[in-house]
Amino acid sequence: EVLHGISGLALPGEMVLVLGKPGSGCSTLLRSLADETRSFSSISGERLVNGDPLPAFMRANRGCINMMGEEDYHRASLTVQQTLEFTLACKMPGPENAAARAHHLNVVLTLLGLQRCKDTPVGDHIIRGISGGEKRRTTIAETLCCGASVNLWDGSIRGLDSSSALDFCKALKVACNAFRTTQICSFYQTSEDIYKLFDRVVLLSYGHMIYSGPASEARAYFEKMGFVCPYRKTTADFLTGITEFGERVVEQGREKEVPMTTLQFAQRFRESDEYRRLESEI
Repeated sequence: EVLHGISGLALPGEMVLVLGKPGSGCSTLLRSLADETRSFSSISGERLVNGDPLPAFMRANRGCINMMGEEDYHRASLTVQQTLEFTLACKMPGPENAAARAHHLNVVLTLLGLQRCKDTPVGDHIIRGISGGEKRRTTIAETLCCGASVNLWDGSIRGLDSSSALDFCKALKVACNAFRTTQICSFYQTSEDIYKLFDRVVLLSYGHMIYSGPASEARAYFEKMGFVCPYRKTTADFLTGITEFGERVVEQGREKEVPMTTLQFAQRFRESDEYRRLESEI
């Protein structure tokens, strides 16, 4: 089994961070949420969207949930504007929707800061085009033009420098606020500035959920348990460090109180007030 007893909640207009070390099951969780489970041997539990089972919801609302990986796939010869115009033409075909397409295009280009490069080819290793950060924002713009309510991003800041990664996450936040979309991201590590953009965090350790709740309260949850966040360590690094025995720092005198194994962490969370609050919200 890859995942065990995962619970979570993602509301319209929220950003959710799925955090964990490589091999913790973050990508598998996102694939499960996107219903990309053909390669799974089995899956159990409830996956609900607006109270409806996920597979049935996906059949009735195609394109509502969209999953993106760490690569940006675009036709290099098309400009940014042409790329988005093609997407909108597929979503809203016909001359009667021309005005709506033009308005939507202008809104998306402005929101994501792509107006100045809209006439530049996307480019590739042969055709000179836009920067890596602009290309990633073009991918976000394309998902907004597709009209998906929930977007899943698996490792999408991998390979970006810190500034471009922050710009990418800020663009997701803009999309959340402007279109009331839900953005769920899976990262191995993030800067403090990026972490603060998220509303909720799900922390995984070897497929087990050891925290799921408000991102602003995750650090305090583990500090109350007896763990210490070293000076200058980001919240995300502190949380992922909790999942590795060699990276944990325990408050002096509380060594026998804290959980040591993944199963103990998962059990401690299931017995916590934070878990009971999550269950009541769900």
